[in-house]
Amino acid sequence: MVSLARSYSLPYRTSMLVVALLVGAVALVLRAPLLAGGQIDYDEGVYWQSLRALAAGHPLFTSVYSSQPPAFLLLLLPGHLASGGALVADRLTVLVLALAGIAAAGRTAGLLAGRWAGLLAAALLAADPLFFRQSVALQAEGPAVALALVALAAATHATAAARPGTTRARPPPSSASGAVTTTA
Repeated sequence: MVSLARSYSLPYRTSMLVVALLVGAVALVLRAPLLAGGQIDYDEGVYWQSLRALAAGHPLFTSVYSSQPPAFLLLLLPGHLASGGALVADRLTVLVLALAGIAAAGRTAGLLAGRWAGLLAAALLAADPLFFRQSVALQAEGPAVALALVALAAATHATAAARPGTTRARPPPSSASGAVTTTA
C-alpha cells in the first residue's frame, strides 16, 4: 500500500498551493467589503453590546446577557479588546474563524478523498451563501461551524496518522460524516 506521505512532483504541489491560496484569497476579497457595512441583523447588535459589557469587566451570565455558551464571547473578546471595541474588528475575528473553517473543510476532504476533493470542498464552502453571510456577521453560527470543522479536521488527521500505510484516511466514527461514510 502507498503511504499518505506520497511524493508529488513540484509542478503538481505548486498548482495545488496556488489553487488553495486562490480559494482563500477570493473568499477574503469577496467578504472584506462587507465588514464595514451596517448592522446585518438585530442579534449582531446584541452580541456586540454583550462583548462591550464583558470588556468593561461585567461578569458573564449575570450582568452580561448571552444566549450562547461562554466560549463564543470569550473567543471574540481578545480581538474586541485589541481593536478598542470596534464592530468591524469583531466581524474580522469572525471572518478569520470562517477562513480557518474553510481550510479545515478542505483538509478533511483532502484526507478522505484526495487533494482535489479538498480544494473542491473548500471552494464549495467558501461559495455557500449561508456560510458566506455568517462569515461577515457578528453571529454565533459561523464560528460554531468553523470550530466544528477544525475539530473534524483534527480528528480526521489523527485517524490518518494512526493508520500508516494507507492512501486515504477513514472518517472518525463519531463524526456525522463518519457515521454515513464509514464502511467496514
